[in-house]
Amino acid sequence: MIHRQSPLLTRRRRVAGPVLLAAVLATAMACGKSKSSTEPNGPAGIAGRVTQVVPDGNFRGTIRVEYDPNSSAGSPKAVVTVRSTTTILTLARAEGDFRVLSTGQWVRVWFDGPVAESYPVQGVAATVAIDSLGFGVANRVPR
Repeated sequence: MIHRQSPLLTRRRRVAGPVLLAAVLATAMACGKSKSSTEPNGPAGIAGRVTQVVPDGNFRGTIRVEYDPNSSAGSPKAVVTVRSTTTILTLARAEGDFRVLSTGQWVRVWFDGPVAESYPVQGVAATVAIDSLGFGVANRVPR
């Protein structure tokens, strides 16, 4: 005895397969979206060399950024809190985490919220963009 499927059931399977695949792909793309790998609009709050990196667990911590590390006063300096929600952009403008930050790098920082007007200033980073891995950058003017 030969078992035949109804033409209606066969047609439903042909349509359901691609529709289900499209739904799965759309869901995966929506869930897989990451933060933007572009820099914020407007000038950075500070640009300078990373002179200290202090990890605080869970891919966060603080960094000290100094425009002129040789200057004891007057040069822009900041103690920047990097949270797990901070966007960190590598040289290739891919997203990284706190572990990609190291002393000697030239970075630009955009702050999230108010900045304490102490010296050095203190604030929480929204975005940290690495501009140079390092020691070859001399007398760099912030963009």
